[in-house]
Amino acid sequence: MQSPAMTQPAESVFPLKDGVHVYLFKLNERDQISSLLVLRRADNHKNCIISGIINDDENPFNAAMRETREEISANPIIMFNIGLTEFIKCQRYMFKAQIFIGMIEHHIDITLNQEHTSYEFVPVPKAEAQLDYPEQKANFQECWKAAIALLN
Repeated sequence: MQSPAMTQPAESVFPLKDGVHVYLFKLNERDQISSLLVLRRADNHKNCIISGIINDDENPFNAAMRETREEISANPIIMFNIGLTEFIKCQRYMFKAQIFIGMIEHHIDITLNQEHTSYEFVPVPKAEAQLDYPEQKANFQECWKAAIALLN
């Protein structure tokens, strides 16, 4: 007996795209994590983290740095791949994102690109509840733990 996936027509199969997710934490004046950057998407008005596709000519780390610069016009002082992957079904493809944590200093100014309408640095205890994508909520605690470990 064939599985349902094997009997579906080819046009219903979603292509897989490799990408990155960046959980960007803000450091306070004492270099302690104070908050998570939460962005509001312009296309669907959902709260999310930095996200993007890995270009053919770049590795995941470079993609995470580029996406951060493109989406918020800032350079993190730390960017680290924590070895987790998130899968999200988008409208026309499946998105397989390697997860990074990044950190920026408290005095950095944020300038959003056209992908987002607003942003907020949400205090860590409230950050998970602000994320609209279940996959991002599910991985927040692991990212938070990894970020704390990096600073210790």
